[in-house]
Amino acid sequence: MPEYEKITFENGFRLLLSEDGRAKSCSMGVWVGSGSCFESDGTQGISHFIEHMVFKGSARYSSEDIASISDRMGGELNAYTDKECTCFYTRVLASDAPEAFEMIADMVTSPRLDEDDLELEKSVICEEIAMYESNPADLCADLFYLVAFPEQKLGKNVLGTRESVNAMTPDMLREHMKKFYSPSSTVACFCGSFDREKIISLCKRFFGSPASADELPPLSKAEFCTGVHIFDKKTEQNQIAIGFSAPSLESDSRFACQLIASMLGGSASSRLFRRLREEQGLVYSVDAGAMSFLSAGVFAVTMGVSRESEKKAVLAAAEVLREFPDTVTENELDLARSHYLSGLIMSLESNSVRASRYGTGELLLGGAISEKELEEKIRNVGIDEIRTLARSFSSLSDACICAVGKTAGTKFYNKVVSAGK
Repeated sequence: MPEYEKITFENGFRLLLSEDGRAKSCSMGVWVGSGSCFESDGTQGISHFIEHMVFKGSARYSSEDIASISDRMGGELNAYTDKECTCFYTRVLASDAPEAFEMIADMVTSPRLDEDDLELEKSVICEEIAMYESNPADLCADLFYLVAFPEQKLGKNVLGTRESVNAMTPDMLREHMKKFYSPSSTVACFCGSFDREKIISLCKRFFGSPASADELPPLSKAEFCTGVHIFDKKTEQNQIAIGFSAPSLESDSRFACQLIASMLGGSASSRLFRRLREEQGLVYSVDAGAMSFLSAGVFAVTMGVSRESEKKAVLAAAEVLREFPDTVTENELDLARSHYLSGLIMSLESNSVRASRYGTGELLLGGAISEKELEEKIRNVGIDEIRTLARSFSSLSDACICAVGKTAGTKFYNKVVSAGK
C-alpha cells in the first residue's frame, strides 16, 4: 500500500494525501520549484524575498489577518527558501485544516506585493543577512558554497546580497512568480487527519487553472572546485569546512555517502568525534555531513576550533579521512545502518516530517522514495561501496577548504593539501 495518495491535475499540479486516522492534527505544506539555483545574477535572492512578501498580505488576507488567524489556530505558520525550492507550511487541528490551507493557498497564489511593504522588507532582509554574517558557522557554510561552486548558481547565497535585495521591485517579483510559481512546479501535501473532499476542492479552486508558464529547463550540473580559501575575521573560534564532491540527489550512491557521514562524524561513536574530542580534546564540535542537490553533491567535515588547536585538529581530521577507506569495518557499517534506520523510523512518527519528506521528494524527484525502499537501499550498501566512495574523500588535495577567523593561514593549509597528494 502506498504511503500517500497522489492526484495530478491536468495542468501538472500535484496533490499528496496521507491520512492518519489516529491523528488529531494535520501537517500541510506547499512546495514551489523556486530557489537560488533558478536565479540570475540580477535576481539573486528573489525567491527568498518572495517568501517574505507572501506574509505581507494577499488578495483576501492582510498581514494582520494572517498572523491572528494562525495564532487562533495554535499552529506555526512558517516558510523557508532553499537552493532548489520554497516551502510554506503549518500544522493545525484537523478541524482547522481547510481554513488554514485556504489562507496559505491565497497567500501563495495572490500575494499583494505592495511597493511600500517591499521597501520595508528590504531592511528586514538586510538585517537577516547581517545576522548570518555575524554567525561564524553560518558564514563559513555560505562562503564554502561560494568558493566550492564559484560563479555557479549552486554557490549563490539564498538570501542574495544587499545590492541585489535593494534593487528588487514589485514587477521583478511578479515576473519571477509568473515564471516559477506555475501549477506544474507546485506540490501540496497533507499528512494526518483532514477532510479529503474539502482539500481537493480547495486545490482545484486555487491551483486548478490552466498552466500559463512554459516548462522550465532542467538545472545544469554544477562543477565542484578544489582549493584553499581563507577569510580573515575576528571571531572567538575559527570555523573550518573541508568539503569534497559527492553524489547528487539523483544518484543511489548518496545512501552510501550518508552512511559514511554517520561513521565519520554523525554520532558520539563516530571516528572524528572520538579522535578529535574524546581522545585529543581539540574541539567541542566536529561533524560530517552529506548534502545532495539535483545539480551536485557535497560531503563535508566541519568544526569550530581555537587558534591554538586548529593545526592539530585539521591534521587529525586529515588522518581520520586518510585511514578510513582501508580500516572501516563491517561492525561500523552495521552500527551506521542501525543508527540511520532507527532515526528514520522515529522521525516518521511525525506527520510534519512525513509531509516534508513527501513534498520535497515529489517536487525534486517526481516522487518520494518509500520507507520500505529506502530501508532496502540502506541495507544494500556494502562495505566495498563504502570503501570505494570514501577514497574520494581521503585526500585533502581533492577538497575545497574554507577557513574563517584568525586562522593558521594559507601557507599551513597549502602544506596540508600538498601532503595529501
